[in-house]
Amino acid sequence: MAPRQVILGGDEEPYAIRTDLGWSIVGLSSHGYNSLSRSSFCHRIAVKELPPATPVDVIRKLESDFNEGSEDTKTVSQDDITFLNKINEGIQKNIHGHYEMPLPLKIRLNLPDNRVACILRRIRKNRSDSLTTVIEREDAEHCKIKDLQENTYQEELKLLNKGIRLPSNNHLYSLDAFIDQDGILRVGGRLSISSLPSSIKHPAIIPKNHPITKMLIAHHHERMEHQGKGLTINDIRSNGYWIPGMNRDVASYVCHCVTCRRHRKPTEEQRMADLPPERVEPSPPFSFCGMDCFGPFVTKQGRKDSKRLNDASLRAFFYEAMSIVNSRPLTVDNLSDPHCHEPLMRNHLLTMKSAKALPPPGNFVREDMYSRK
Repeated sequence: MAPRQVILGGDEEPYAIRTDLGWSIVGLSSHGYNSLSRSSFCHRIAVKELPPATPVDVIRKLESDFNEGSEDTKTVSQDDITFLNKINEGIQKNIHGHYEMPLPLKIRLNLPDNRVACILRRIRKNRSDSLTTVIEREDAEHCKIKDLQENTYQEELKLLNKGIRLPSNNHLYSLDAFIDQDGILRVGGRLSISSLPSSIKHPAIIPKNHPITKMLIAHHHERMEHQGKGLTINDIRSNGYWIPGMNRDVASYVCHCVTCRRHRKPTEEQRMADLPPERVEPSPPFSFCGMDCFGPFVTKQGRKDSKRLNDASLRAFFYEAMSIVNSRPLTVDNLSDPHCHEPLMRNHLLTMKSAKALPPPGNFVREDMYSRK
């Protein structure tokens, strides 16, 4: 509602507005001399001008208010459903009278796992309760990798600890694997004298098709913000891990990643309409004709391929010529007389039925009924 009248006051004084509902005072105002409180504050009322409503709009609004199925048509996303479930199941009232709700509203929480580092502290009789250091995290990582390799590559570790080279039929033979001073099985190669870090020169071998390997791929894939297989593989290798057959495992994980499938979903394509009756109903030959012209001819200009011939104008010319020739009357009586019989044309001989015709070549008569067709 737009205000009909506004009465302004001075600085820091209330002002009055008049609408269809009456007068309203906005600002500080006084109750009167008999009131204990000398002043009070009146909140401002925001109004806006509404477009004029027609009887059709009123009827539509009333029908929508009393329509029971109107609320069911609203779509709800999966995130909204999760939020509503959290509100219905997770909100509880504590002993102090406050309501508590589990946060954050995420199904998968990325919480730090310091269990292995704490176990190593206990073994070393370290009673510190501070946060884990970088060295402790690296030791925990090495301990986890050693345990994983001992459960997977038992025969390979036995041969390498005895100084025996792996046989040629072993799947780790091409990696030139060796055991470092920490007891971790790493990839060999010819980068020993390089200035790169040792974890990059000789990455640790992680077995494929293992739950920890899948967790490792998922961690680096989420770390790279779901940017694809190549960046995920580069991030895994730059952190000192080597997974045999990594390309296939990472590609399989990216293919089944829900977030990637949602972001890379192809756009919806409009479904084509049904075929017209002229293409599905039986009809005599040459009832509906078309012409497939040639071109365009592709010419070579240096390294550039250009389409020099524009067949649109040539096709239009052929259509016009075909229409004029086939629709030219063979018997001309009086084309402007509506009571005159339809003249005989070539299309009649081809289709054996009447068809729309064009007048003979020349100036079209404005009153000609065939030109209007």
